[in-house]
Amino acid sequence: MGYPQTAAIFGGLLAVLILWLIRRDRLYVRDAFFWLLMAFAAIGFALFPRSIDTLGAWAGVAYAPALMLGLLVVVLLIKALLADLALTALRRDVRRLAQDVAMGRIEELRVQSDSALPGNGDGSR
Repeated sequence: MGYPQTAAIFGGLLAVLILWLIRRDRLYVRDAFFWLLMAFAAIGFALFPRSIDTLGAWAGVAYAPALMLGLLVVVLLIKALLADLALTALRRDVRRLAQDVAMGRIEELRVQSDSALPGNGDGSR
């Protein structure tokens, strides 16, 4: 079995794994879109290996696999940046929720302490 067949099999397995993770609700569809795109790109480049050379010639790169590696690094850096942005938003939301819960707890304690004071309508003087 050669490189193209191996790459096509890995791409297909990746696609199946991603669909399984979506079905099990372990991966959001929005995030899975990127990984499915990568899986289908791997299958496409495996089925048509000369397309890598064509892209390299079009971009003016003498060694086309270097272009693929460079593009892969850029794509993964963008993916990491997007993941960091999503994580930052989640942390901000958790912090705001914690503050809201704390404020609610303070208000609850204030109401309890006010109702326990004499002369606040509880019948004791």
